[in-house]
Amino acid sequence: MSAPESYGPFAAARRADILAAFDVHLSAEDSLYESPERLALTRAEFASALVGARLPGEARMLLELALPDLTSARPATAHARLLLATVELLTGDVRRAEDTASTALTEFGRLGRAAWETRARDVLLRARLAQTTENGLDDGLRLGRPAQAAESGIEEGLLGECAAGADELEAAGWRSEADELRLFAVSAFVRRCGRGVGGLVVAQRMLDRVRDGSGCVATRLHAEALRRWVGGELAEALELTRRGFAESLREMSRLASETSPGDAAVRGATEPPQPASMPLPTDRHHDAMPDSGGFASASDGVSKVTEGGRPGGHPTTPPVPAIRMSRNFVTSTLGAVPHVRRLADERWRVSRVAEEIATLGLELAIRQESADDVLLWSERWRALVSGAEPVAERPEVLVELVRDQDALHAVVAHGDRVTLHGLGSLSAVTEAMVRIRYNLRRRNLRDTRPEGEEGLSPGLLRELSALDEALIRPLRLPPGAVSVVPTVALHSLPWSLLPSLRGRAVSVAPSAALAVTRREVGVPVVALAGPDLAHAEEEVAAVVGVHEKGERVPATRAALLEALGRAGIVHIAAHGIFSGRRPMMSSILLDDGPLLVHEFFRLTRVPPLVVLSSCDAGMASAPADGAAFGLAGAFLDRGARTVIAGIVPVRDDEAARLMVEFHRLLARGQSPAQALAGAAVATDVPGFACFGTG
Repeated sequence: MSAPESYGPFAAARRADILAAFDVHLSAEDSLYESPERLALTRAEFASALVGARLPGEARMLLELALPDLTSARPATAHARLLLATVELLTGDVRRAEDTASTALTEFGRLGRAAWETRARDVLLRARLAQTTENGLDDGLRLGRPAQAAESGIEEGLLGECAAGADELEAAGWRSEADELRLFAVSAFVRRCGRGVGGLVVAQRMLDRVRDGSGCVATRLHAEALRRWVGGELAEALELTRRGFAESLREMSRLASETSPGDAAVRGATEPPQPASMPLPTDRHHDAMPDSGGFASASDGVSKVTEGGRPGGHPTTPPVPAIRMSRNFVTSTLGAVPHVRRLADERWRVSRVAEEIATLGLELAIRQESADDVLLWSERWRALVSGAEPVAERPEVLVELVRDQDALHAVVAHGDRVTLHGLGSLSAVTEAMVRIRYNLRRRNLRDTRPEGEEGLSPGLLRELSALDEALIRPLRLPPGAVSVVPTVALHSLPWSLLPSLRGRAVSVAPSAALAVTRREVGVPVVALAGPDLAHAEEEVAAVVGVHEKGERVPATRAALLEALGRAGIVHIAAHGIFSGRRPMMSSILLDDGPLLVHEFFRLTRVPPLVVLSSCDAGMASAPADGAAFGLAGAFLDRGARTVIAGIVPVRDDEAARLMVEFHRLLARGQSPAQALAGAAVATDVPGFACFGTG
């Protein structure tokens, strides 16, 4: 891996944006329940911030709640519907995205919003392109024919429609969006056609428009890299991609330094505003498109109510260094501070440019079958999403999974040796994981085995063995602790149950950078027992007794937050609730109510080791590689070295037995991953995983 690159400050700025958005949203939910339409407007605005924070699932649910309460004739309804179409596209529901974008296009037409019709058509074309890539079909261009045979009819096909749509976007003032559509369209067709399709005349013209007209250096380099890829010049394309990525990092560094409204105001007085990527009126200050009728004008009154994050203008928590920007951004999500809002929009725009370039770099590296380059570009992408600073070190045995559409690949790194392996279909592996999780849930809930009969069912063992043959055995892993960096949904696979990994120290991390973080586990060890668990008291008493400096605290929000700020190890035996559609609303149930995931993002310090003896606490929503949203992911994001957590429902008595043995081995000096592997074998209790550094 190359020398570390800096992403952290930029990611921290984007995190401040979403924290502020949560402040406003939660306050509005409390104060506007008697004003359904105003609440719906606030939900739609919050959904825009969620998309920027890579939480499209949560954004989609909020928009689906908001739209029925919006008056159909109002511009805000069309804008919310367009945002929903964008979110549906991001979550992979491309057919629904096409239908929703078509409806938004009709609504903007009725309202006479010609400029916004171009944005709706943009999403509509992207949805059709995604279906073309997914199905291998194109009503206008038969991709199965040779490229030369398709040239004469290309202008009448989908690629020609995208070229025309991009021109309309540019004419309406959406220059950066026009370039995004051009690059997106060409990329989709190159992926479908493969390399060496230089005969696509329309694709070449679209790339010319970007290369010769874009005001962004990184975007121009991206276009030229695509041109070389189209011509089959992979090495040249990869070098241009590297240069484009370096330019995007420089722009990210500049934006990360602009951390105050004052700085943004100075920029606003001297530079024209850049269009953002989300289709909301408040995202722009464009001469041709006034904000009237959109979310901002309908929300001005709300921003006065919610100043400071709660009614009355009093912050619920004092400002702290890690989230100081959150105080500055607290009303920006409702359009009350336009220059600050624009700064957040610029971060969204430049991060999209960097992510698209990193995606291209990874694809090119895979096609060149260069294991070192695949690992490098995979870590670059993950760092963009998570903000975890890349490091030069590697875990003892690293298995990093990457995907190229439905093709799954693994990079294995051990010492100086890095190898690349093809593992077949990602969808087939995901389906096997779903079956394994289903059988494991049934086992833990006593649906498949009589009371008192331990072990895994024969059917579950067969599924695990089959997946092991497809996923792990071909890698020929050397001895040592294994760090797995999964892709998308595979975060929730019970890796340590696969036969080749059973009994080995196995940890799961969103990136290799988080798998090699080094920080000693310290003291004291603080434990608490949540309500309504028969064996939690016994478990906590045993855990405290194992450690020389163990102590117990009440299961209250205040006590837990205080313990997280001072302890070396925190052990929580409580009910865990994972929300797949709204992972930031996942929670731990305490005596005085639930503690939500997004509240952990305000912590300035967490223990090196957090143990979540809870059902589903290790589950994650992974909308992109490098992002694993959930309880365990929140602690890793805030700086925990390791999190031990359940990834399926776990029985109270079995969890207590496993955890006592885990802490005994931990107290003897074993690493968390070693202690968990040993405890799982000794107690025959499955369902827990080690996240982060093993």
